[in-house]
This record gives sequence, structure tokens and C-alpha cells, in this order.
Amino acid sequence: TTAFPQGSGLGQVDYSCASELYYVSNFEDGRIYAIDKAGAVKSTFDHATGTVTGALPAGGLQEPNDVAGPVSLGERVWAVKAVDGRLVYSLWIEDNGNPNPIRNNEIWSVAVDANGLFVAGTVQFEVSMPDFDVDVTNPVADIAFDANCCMFASERGMYGIDDTAAHTGRLMKFCSGKQGWQLAPETFAIGMGFDRNSVGGVDIEG
Repeated sequence: TTAFPQGSGLGQVDYSCASELYYVSNFEDGRIYAIDKAGAVKSTFDHATGTVTGALPAGGLQEPNDVAGPVSLGERVWAVKAVDGRLVYSLWIEDNGNPNPIRNNEIWSVAVDANGLFVAGTVQFEVSMPDFDVDVTNPVADIAFDANCCMFASERGMYGIDDTAAHTGRLMKFCSGKQGWQLAPETFAIGMGFDRNSVGGVDIEG
């Protein structure tokens, strides 16, 4: 194996009980990996190109022409969550150190088949994170769903790939309806009662 350059590494891991696969996002190459419990890569998906692969051999995971270091903003996947035949994922487009004046951080999804493997040509935009009062959003580092078709997206305040930022991450709730995902009115006080203390983790009990 080759050591990751500074800043590169894995984003998040999610386990699907339905398919018995782990889904892992990788900052280094921008792909999401579907990995079985024995550690074998069964499928990969690349948001930037839409490319889906089947099983890959150990040691043969590098993409052609892939340069060392994390992929560019707009290609970098972080949160991953399997739900209802799709893999929902966040796309890191901007952060405190790298504002984007025309595009906020986003959430997308891609279909998975009955075996939990990615399906080519099924990428779907889900939602753009609402504006922050300082005109920059932070990447979503975790996603969870409740039993009422609502999605919880937890931001992580970041200054580029290496540095974190306090008091700039929100926990936001979106509920599904006829008009797509709608931002719910709830705000979530975390820590000292401030609603921007999220550090990127969220889960639903029950």
C-alpha cells in the first residue's frame, strides 16, 4: 500500500444491513467503495465521472492518471448513507477557507441494486444546503434518516482539507414531499445552546 499524502484519507463509513456491505468515501480519489465484510471491494462509484466499476483486485484500486492528494472541491464525497435502494452522499463544494460564490454544498444519491452494488446512470441531485449568514456553507459530514421520510444533514466546519472550524456547522432537517426535499423549521441547539455547534455527526434512535 501507499501512504496517503497529508489531508487525504477516508471520509465516512456506513454499513448496510440489507446488503451486508460497507460504503466508504475516499477523499484521495473521490470514489465511494462498496466493500464486503471480508474486505473485498465489490463495486465503486465516482461522482465526478459517473463511472461505476465492479469488483476490483486488492492493490489495483488506483485510477489512471490519479495524482497524489485529495480530489478537487466539487468532486470530493464525504457523508454516505444507504437507504431505500439508494446510496445518499454529500458533495464537498466549499468551506470556510474556500467559499464558492455560486454553489453551496450539496447532497446527491445513486441507486444500488439488490446486492447493494452501484447502478450506472442513476445519479440524482437531492438538495443544496441553505445559505449561511456569512455566505458560505460547510460540508455535510454525516447523514441520517428517520421513519417519517426526513433527512438530517450534519455539517462540519472546515478550513480546507486539513483544518477544522468551530461554531460554523449546522444540523439541518429536510423532509420529503411532492416538491422534493423541504427544509424543516426545527433548529437544533448543540452543546452550549448554540445551533451552529455541529461537528459532523448525527444519528437517529429507534
